[in-house]
Amino acid sequence: KVHERYVYLPIHAITMQKGRRVDVNGRWFMRMLECTRQPGFSPDGAEAARVEKTDPKIMESLSSPGSVNLMLEPGDEVKRLELVNLSTTFQSANISNECQGLEARELKRDFLDGSDWATKTFMRMNKRDDRGHVYYQMLLSGPRRQLHFNPALSKAVIVTCGGLCPGLNSVIRELVMSLTAYGVPNIFGCKGGYKGMTEPEKWITLTPESVNDIHNHGGTILVSDRGNPPCMDVAKVLKEQNVQHYFVIGGDGTHRGAMEIFKCTQEVGHNCSVVGVPKTIDNDIPILDRSFGYKTACTEAVKAINSAFVEATSNTNCIGLVKLMGRHCGWIAMEAVLAARHVDICILPEMNVSLPKLLMHGMELVKKQGHAVIVVAEGCGDTLIKSSGEKDAGGNTKLADVGPWLQNQLLEFFNERGQDLTVKFIDPTYTLRAVPANANDSVYCSILGQHAVHGSMAGYSGITVGKVDERYVMLPIHAITKMEGPRRVNVLSRDFHRLMNTTGQPSLEPGQGDDWALLPPVELEHQMKRVASRTHEYTEMDVFEWRGVDAPSADAPAPLSTGEVNGAAIEVLNGYGDAVDDRALQTADIVNEGSEIRRLEVMQLKDRFGLGAQVQSPLQGKLRSGFLDDDAWAVEAMTAREGAEDVVDKGHSYFQFMRAGPRDTLYFDPSDTSGCAVIVTCGGLSPGENTAIREIVHSLRRYGVQRVFGVMGGFHGIMEREKWLELTLEVVQDIHQKGGTILKTRRGNPDHREGAAALKAAGVRQFFALGGEGTLLGVLQIQTALAHANHSCSCMGIPATINNDLPLIDRTFGFDTACTLTRDSIMAAYVEATCNANCIGMIKLAGSQNGFLALEATLASRNVDICLLPEMEISLEKVLDHCETLMSTKGYAVVVVANGCSTSLFKDLDDAEGLDVGTWLRDQVLARFKQKQKPLTVKYIDPTYTVRSEKADALDAVYGSTLAEHAVHGAMAGITGVLVAKVNERNVYMPLQVLSKMPRRNVDLQGRWFARMLFTTGQPSFEPEGFSYPPNEDRSSLLRGLSTPLAMEDVLRPGTEIKRHQCANLSDTFTSKNVENPLSSTVYAAGSFIRGDVWCTQTFQRHSAEETSGRSYMQFLRAGARQMLHFDPREPGMCAAIVTCGGLCPGLNAVIRELAKMLFAYGVKTVYGIIGGYLGFIREDEWIQLTPENVQDIHMQGGSILVSDRGNPPHSEIAKVVQRRNIRQYFVLGGDGTHAGAMASFIEMTKIGHECAVVGVPKTIDNDIQILDRSFGFETACAEALRAIDSAYVESSTNANCIGLVKLMGRHCGWIAATATLAARHVDVVLLPEMNISLDKLLAQVADIMRRQRRAVIVVAEGCGDTIIQGSGGTDAGGNKQLADVGTFLKDEITKHCKTAGIPLTIKYIDPTYMVRSVHANAYDSRYCASLAQCAVHGAMAGYTGITVGKVDDRYVMLPIHAIAEKGQRKIDLRSRVFERLMATTKQPSFDP
Repeated sequence: KVHERYVYLPIHAITMQKGRRVDVNGRWFMRMLECTRQPGFSPDGAEAARVEKTDPKIMESLSSPGSVNLMLEPGDEVKRLELVNLSTTFQSANISNECQGLEARELKRDFLDGSDWATKTFMRMNKRDDRGHVYYQMLLSGPRRQLHFNPALSKAVIVTCGGLCPGLNSVIRELVMSLTAYGVPNIFGCKGGYKGMTEPEKWITLTPESVNDIHNHGGTILVSDRGNPPCMDVAKVLKEQNVQHYFVIGGDGTHRGAMEIFKCTQEVGHNCSVVGVPKTIDNDIPILDRSFGYKTACTEAVKAINSAFVEATSNTNCIGLVKLMGRHCGWIAMEAVLAARHVDICILPEMNVSLPKLLMHGMELVKKQGHAVIVVAEGCGDTLIKSSGEKDAGGNTKLADVGPWLQNQLLEFFNERGQDLTVKFIDPTYTLRAVPANANDSVYCSILGQHAVHGSMAGYSGITVGKVDERYVMLPIHAITKMEGPRRVNVLSRDFHRLMNTTGQPSLEPGQGDDWALLPPVELEHQMKRVASRTHEYTEMDVFEWRGVDAPSADAPAPLSTGEVNGAAIEVLNGYGDAVDDRALQTADIVNEGSEIRRLEVMQLKDRFGLGAQVQSPLQGKLRSGFLDDDAWAVEAMTAREGAEDVVDKGHSYFQFMRAGPRDTLYFDPSDTSGCAVIVTCGGLSPGENTAIREIVHSLRRYGVQRVFGVMGGFHGIMEREKWLELTLEVVQDIHQKGGTILKTRRGNPDHREGAAALKAAGVRQFFALGGEGTLLGVLQIQTALAHANHSCSCMGIPATINNDLPLIDRTFGFDTACTLTRDSIMAAYVEATCNANCIGMIKLAGSQNGFLALEATLASRNVDICLLPEMEISLEKVLDHCETLMSTKGYAVVVVANGCSTSLFKDLDDAEGLDVGTWLRDQVLARFKQKQKPLTVKYIDPTYTVRSEKADALDAVYGSTLAEHAVHGAMAGITGVLVAKVNERNVYMPLQVLSKMPRRNVDLQGRWFARMLFTTGQPSFEPEGFSYPPNEDRSSLLRGLSTPLAMEDVLRPGTEIKRHQCANLSDTFTSKNVENPLSSTVYAAGSFIRGDVWCTQTFQRHSAEETSGRSYMQFLRAGARQMLHFDPREPGMCAAIVTCGGLCPGLNAVIRELAKMLFAYGVKTVYGIIGGYLGFIREDEWIQLTPENVQDIHMQGGSILVSDRGNPPHSEIAKVVQRRNIRQYFVLGGDGTHAGAMASFIEMTKIGHECAVVGVPKTIDNDIQILDRSFGFETACAEALRAIDSAYVESSTNANCIGLVKLMGRHCGWIAATATLAARHVDVVLLPEMNISLDKLLAQVADIMRRQRRAVIVVAEGCGDTIIQGSGGTDAGGNKQLADVGTFLKDEITKHCKTAGIPLTIKYIDPTYMVRSVHANAYDSRYCASLAQCAVHGAMAGYTGITVGKVDDRYVMLPIHAIAEKGQRKIDLRSRVFERLMATTKQPSFDP
């Protein structure tokens, strides 16, 4: 491509020239210097080397002479676009250009003058192409030697108008930076588009500091708006305010307004330069190569198309339909389709389309390939269908919504012809617009901003800047506004023909008689009739019927006996770690009176069909962790309340589950080739399904099962053997890299007796199903049918649903990935709402029965104003009233509504069939504001299918593969009719009948999570007047018929010890204010407060029947808001302080934000942030005051606004500063060493008698803190580490004889390396600090891998820099041992070894350390950070001190700091299942010396 033209060059034209290099005397280098502000680094006296340009003699020898006459034909015309310069009308300052910074560096600059013209590229299509061509000639843009304005006496204003576009903030930033470089002292931003220009008192001052980082954010800091006041009014304001530089960023309509304003400034005699920067995401501005933001929009559009492709190919008879932006032209749709390459039909506004032909071609595609992907540009809402003709505030015609219309047309057309079809519709409009500019657009924006300033300072006015044939030029505004309409796709062009070749679609132009396709089809006797799916109801067999025994009574509970627990003891430790009590354990120490423990019985094939093969597991000798047996179990985590006599606790049923894992004796013989295994996926997609499928196949192969099939089309496909796909290791090798499922899913339950018959006929012995509640209940029916058919087949369910609605279990896989993607959609809505005037960003989320996805995404995003859940009873009037309140106070709002809210909102509607709750609510809000004549726009986003279709993140990838592996372990051992899941962080088998007995899990509207959501949104009650929710029922009684009661002695063996960790409370030393919690009057319901001491005990568990001795468990105080407070937040002068120490970690800002927000909610007036870690305490100028405003959006940024540092001053000095500044709540974010420092500060404060709560929030990216489930930031770090490993895999697999080597964080332990490796699934060698490694064995293994497969991926944790090699022994400022760089060491050692062995090799080395640490938290970590921070504040206000907060067995608790500080790091146990899983993934041998 040369000057935007695709050309052929002789190869020697480039090979005979020197490589292209950066010209250090050129403009690009100057732009870089302006960005970095770096000085010259050339040695004193040395001149910068000149870059040699193309040698003319070489080019002459390669070419023949020509002339302009040979290029121009008769009739051709060159039109020069002259510009207006204010110096022709007004007195010019005529001063030399001394742009600040450049002259001081003695750098040369090539200035332009008024004679630097660029002409559009001459071109000819062919010899016969002698038509008259028009070539425009434009003035080159750039800095001028002489300036019209004196910068020191200038004032500038910037305004953005119209819709959002990626890069707006980049342009604003560069305008400000360039104006500042010229020396302009007064720069203002106008909020609200042209409307804001008439209110100069509302203009905001823009400085380099205020705009420094805005390019990292989408939208515009100058809230955009549509609509124009009289241009003369704007011109008069410019004159009154003495504005010399007026920059307008917008599209065609905005530029028309700018041209009129320019004319008006001339009329009023005001010396003001009016300069436009052309902005339109549609890329429809004439003459220009492209408009900024377009490339970013295309990149985002491809993501939407990819999601549609995943949905289409992962569902049976499915069309993925995507509507993309393009009001008048189809540039985005066309380029995105060309980039995606897997679209079947693309419809542009420029095309003349016959709807019948379109529908018929869609049907042919679905019949032929089972799916189709269709992309339609929004402008087809005025071609395929006709719009109403109504105009918006910007004067644009309101288009009919072609996306839902086309979806309905497709569904009706297929339905009339008896064809099954589902359509997954995706409209990514506002997610396209709201993202920051990508690298290409960011550079383009900055140059446009610079050139706009250069032109303005030189006195050019009525101009715009842009790129034409790769040259930056200035054009008169009329050159783009007076062209005949916008730039459109030419349907006769090569670009359009490329599009048609890519999609393969036929001509869809209307033809004579093609209306026949819309006629009702003729009914033929042999025509197949579509039969609706039927649910065949029959009683599922429970475990007792399965065993042929009577079920126990389900009428009454079997409460545990009170008193001592035989042979068990409890040791009580105070907040300093001193033992204060040691006695016999009482039942009341663990559970409340009236509680019971029940074992959920599990079906096993041996109970009905005999003992089976009874063969030894082929895994014997390979597992260090040993095998489980039928007596391996785990009990739900228990709680007990003390010290709240006014609280009556009801007894609770705790369930014992069978532990999931390998058994040493198998029911099935893996070597029996007559049997096979089958996998099926049903229902909606969920991230990670392919990961689970892959792991099932791999795990079955490890056992020796050779025949594994995947069924296409859900349960329906079981009866159609041609839909069975054999799954080999080669077929599933890389499927985890893709979203969706390779087994086309389908909803619906056919007659499962037919499915069971098909499974029996095929000799299926292991049956695995992935899906939600409906799928899993279908598995239960298949299990029953197989039992009646007398066929022994293990049926296993794996929970895959983004709704997370299954009872008892921690979560379903795919949910966390969905939360992160949903959070990103909410962020897009937030950008739209805050960057458009009078705007609501509205998001509809999945959740037909419950609101977990909406709730947790809201908690992760932290910037939602209204969140509506299906569990809520909702008054529409109250919602609309609150929308009005928000718009009148904030000027914007973000609303999240779950799909299932239709149950409440549509209750009083006569005909709600087919209504979409999201678009319905949008229309109701718009109607209310229109009725009250209040301005409003609603930007509506429905990310349902983009959320479901992505591949799993690291957390879900590991979770899904772990569940799949345990499903195979259970199936081979003959366990059946179970769901594999996690309960209190333990992998267990849960009877599927639990799902038929218990309702789906719902958000508890009287619980803490809902209270957290209300605190986050600040929304009022939306329940109708007089409505109240019924009290929660203990639904565990529903499972008594599936379980048997246990005694405490059945769970706790003699010798069991409980260590109770008490927390120090300031009320033990100081007089408590004993005030009622002020949160009770805001968002926290009375039942949400913790009253008394609620003790949480670690999960009781057992490994096997051979384990006869007791275990040791720990017990901690439940974290959360207390009813009564130690501190009175209203006390004058009381302050709080927050400090971060040690290395960076994702989520630091999220914790800081939530600490500050919760302190303000309690009523604390002054909150300080300490800059520079502990050292900042003794530098009191490093203290900054945190406010609700300056912490509002910090969670969207990586790092810490409180600059972290290592090193400790004397903690006695810290205590004195804290006392002098009257700090009463002191929060410390850090790892083990930081917490040890916090404990020292706590002790020093105690010595000087200062009443201050010291609370830690444990932070370490390495996840090495003892006891806790995990530390915040770890999950995000694993997701980033996974990206690095995936990059290494691409390098190794696409370069000959290549190793991708990745070094990951992990100073003392290998949790990041292990987790990321398990998620990636394609690592060949992983090295952890916990491993004892022989370098010789390692090198031999690497050489062997390279000989066999000629590629490898190696992951090494940084801590191996103290095991494989030894560090220097030095320490850093934080006292940590300095490690040798094991990554570069291994690279060199492997290279030497392979060279000696004669093995060709290249190594691609990746060290993502600082990229892993510096990103902002993903959704999981964001929620976790917020919860930890809230718990920390709750504890501090209640007077607890010397504590930290964390999650233990999925319960938020408070721990005394001594419980985790200086206890050593939590390391990977080389005898654990995690490590075994890791070795099974990499297949590496032992490297032990």
